[in-house]
Amino acid sequence: ETLQGICNVALALCEAKQWEAAAVLLRRVLRCSERLLMTYKRSLGRHVWWQLAVLLGGSSEDEWELEQNRLERECILAIGQDAAETLAEVLRKKGRLEEAEQQLVRKKALRLPWFD
Repeated sequence: ETLQGICNVALALCEAKQWEAAAVLLRRVLRCSERLLMTYKRSLGRHVWWQLAVLLGGSSEDEWELEQNRLERECILAIGQDAAETLAEVLRKKGRLEEAEQQLVRKKALRLPWFD
């Protein structure tokens, strides 16, 4: 929710043509999204065993938590990708084409862990 809120503020700044301030916020959202997705990747082994235990006989609360975790990762991915795309657009408007292309590369690099 916080990442989405920051994106909304950045979009409002774009509408006000405050490109630099919007770029700062979008960079922050993208960086946070990358970090959060990397945290999920680092906990991969532990998560796979927990997911297997839930599937083999966990409670409905465990299944609910598993689904909530999956939805959270998908939201973080979508927010990060939107931030990267919007940041690239902002940078293009400022004439910084090479930097804009770098943000699109970052967008492509954002991925969910394979267990999703």
